Amino acid sequence: MRTPWTALACLLMIVLLTVSCQKVGGEMVATGPLQLEKVTFDNAISLQYGELISVTPHPEGGSWVLWFVKPDKTIVAVGVNGRRGVIAPQALVIPRR
Repeated sequence: MRTPWTALACLLMIVLLTVSCQKVGGEMVATGPLQLEKVTFDNAISLQYGELISVTPHPEGGSWVLWFVKPDKTIVAVGVNGRRGVIAPQALVIPRR
């Protein structure tokens, strides 16, 4: 007697969970006031970014963020994907005031 109701309840739960699923992640698009600038070279880090001050892992596996500081104290973040061997096409520029 319990088996048909249990099976029906489990089936209903699976259907509800499947219908309520959402795609997680996706491509992030910058919407803030910070400036993105095109990276000058695709095979080298430009000297115009200043001194390298830190390297941090990016949430995307195999990627790193290189943090630079310019002489005017502006901070620049450049992404590097070590697995694919490419530099991100844009750098994040954070001005200091």
